[in-house]
Amino acid sequence: MKNTMNNKKEKIFIAVAWPYANSPLHLGHISGTYLACDFFARYKRLTGAEVLMVSGSDSHGTPITVQAAKENITPEEVVNKYHPQLVDTFRKINTSFDLYTHTRTRNHREVVQEEFLKLLENGYLFEKETEQLFCTKCDKFLPDRYVEGECPHCHYENARGDQCDECGKLLDPTDLINPRCKTCSSTPELRKTIHFFFDLKKLEPQLKEWIDKQTHWRKQVQVFTANWLKEGLQARAFTRDLKDGIPVPWEKLPESIDKEKYKNKVIYVWFEAVTGYLSAAIEWEKINKDKGLLESQTGTDGQKVIVTAAGEHKKWEDFWKDPECKHYYFLGKDNIPFHSIIWPALLFAREDDLNLPYEVVASQFLTLEGKQFSKSRDWYISVDHIVSRYGVDAVRYYFAAGYPEAKDIDFTWKQFIDRVNNELVANLGNFIHRTLTFTHKNFDGDVPVGTCLDLSVQKHIDQAFAKVSRNLELNKFAPAMAAVLELSRFGNQYLNENEPWKIIKTNKEKAGETLYNCIQIINALKVLFYPFLPNAAEKLHKQLCLDGTVESGEWKFIEIESGHTFESPEILFPKIPPERLEEELALLEEKNSGDVGNCDSCSKYEGIIVGKILELEKHPTKAHLTVVKVKVHAELVEAQIVCGAKNLKIGQHVPVATVGAIVPATHGTDNEVKIKKSKFAGVESEGMLCSEAELGIGENEEEIYVLEENVKLGTKLTEVLES
Repeated sequence: MKNTMNNKKEKIFIAVAWPYANSPLHLGHISGTYLACDFFARYKRLTGAEVLMVSGSDSHGTPITVQAAKENITPEEVVNKYHPQLVDTFRKINTSFDLYTHTRTRNHREVVQEEFLKLLENGYLFEKETEQLFCTKCDKFLPDRYVEGECPHCHYENARGDQCDECGKLLDPTDLINPRCKTCSSTPELRKTIHFFFDLKKLEPQLKEWIDKQTHWRKQVQVFTANWLKEGLQARAFTRDLKDGIPVPWEKLPESIDKEKYKNKVIYVWFEAVTGYLSAAIEWEKINKDKGLLESQTGTDGQKVIVTAAGEHKKWEDFWKDPECKHYYFLGKDNIPFHSIIWPALLFAREDDLNLPYEVVASQFLTLEGKQFSKSRDWYISVDHIVSRYGVDAVRYYFAAGYPEAKDIDFTWKQFIDRVNNELVANLGNFIHRTLTFTHKNFDGDVPVGTCLDLSVQKHIDQAFAKVSRNLELNKFAPAMAAVLELSRFGNQYLNENEPWKIIKTNKEKAGETLYNCIQIINALKVLFYPFLPNAAEKLHKQLCLDGTVESGEWKFIEIESGHTFESPEILFPKIPPERLEEELALLEEKNSGDVGNCDSCSKYEGIIVGKILELEKHPTKAHLTVVKVKVHAELVEAQIVCGAKNLKIGQHVPVATVGAIVPATHGTDNEVKIKKSKFAGVESEGMLCSEAELGIGENEEEIYVLEENVKLGTKLTEVLES
């Protein structure tokens, strides 16, 4: 039911971690954060709560500047390229943000700079001369994530300058053993600079007292947070020597501070980014005051956004200054300390009584076929690919049923296909479709007469609502989805035991009673699975010819009256053909045809030589692949290579990475791919034809890089590119 206690609606603020606007999203990005937040938001809205869910594209920081360097464009151009793609992807997966924006807006800059001045005035920022790593080869101070080295705690060799991904500890770049510049691998030197520092130590007693009361937090959140506090909090740099970021408001600094020193400094991205949760709420209010922006889905700076019209509560203060409004933060486990310590510390330091986090919903990681997701190794599945092939309901179902709450989970194509076919289709979809099809055929499209709801049916519906509600309130999504399937399983059992297809021959009225009860179960299921599968729920609601929408309804079961006419049913969840398994594995294999490692002693293009295309044949079973015969030496040495590019022509001279060759995985990284023999759907491939992106000399990754025809066969690619 809608929450009408004391005539005051429950208010929920949902803050979702900001993905970097430096690339399209893959499954590893969405598995635990960007769908889970939506499951919870849709459920709470149906219960009658007023919900504000915000996020946006993180548009500053090292990932943005690294991508800009790779593509030879500005950081702003990187954001302008990828932010709209992220907006489109979130629309495709039905994440119902009330605002999805980015951090390059004037609004965000003003909120962050105002916060900086508040912290300074309140005595939580202080100046400190420090030594920072400077790369003489790149001629710049190195941001934290531009420095890599050995972790001083666990001795992981590739720890970042801000945090070790292996042990989770926060770091300063100067903590690293044998630090190196991420860009050029040279050893940086220490140089003096001056920065503002955030006095976490001063806030430690207040933070500890508050954290001790958060006994409802997930175990991993409590453990991560406790480990940090156990070591004692230290002041952290609040500003950085960078060109891109939110500028320090140096003109508004007190006269006692040398303003000139801060002209070219920016606010550290981690402090700036978490403040985005506040600035996004403020921007949401501003957009809602401008009908044109709201209707055109445009932000305050003209950027593409996702935005919904405000409900009863239309001011950001309604969600940030009402102590009864609970704040939920959805993020990956690597971001726990920034949301359980850093962000609460900032809120305390502001001293303006803004709401603190109530729940930190941190998820575990996703791996792919037993290995870590990696764009540089082409070991990933894009969100666009899986949604376009299998539909958003299949994807949302998989990650609801297998939400990575307690441990990392491994995505395999076999499990995905089996789970969709054996659970979503065979259980839920089958019960709905066979009930409605049989009823529509034998009762002229009307709900049969039912004298009353079977007591066992009512009991199972009530139990399902109780279980799903209890688990969703606790952000336990897999048990909630299991409770939905449990009711559907009961429905199948109830239908099978009562056998209306047999009874209808002698007692149509009794058969009608069974089908009436099954249709009521279906209507209950529709509400129960709406938070997870909103597309399917609305489609079913329409097939049942019911008024309004599920979204505008309530979190409760409503009986459908006898005699109600409904449409001829359509299949809600299509079965995935079993042959798709081999196809998807072949696609992964095609992209990831080598082993990745660090090979500093190897030449960048070792083993890549000039070859000539002699023959082109279609792959015997995979239409998107071509079997290419290439001549790689003047003395008729040939190689067979399987390739997916479409620009191939006989006679072309192309770069051929033979077995054992070293190919740059991506431009601007130190990772390299060593080519080995492999098979693509049964056809052996003895190397790889290279695109300009794979060679690190351009952006085109779809087509093979074509060389001049006068280049001698067998010539090393290094010699060709240097000539």
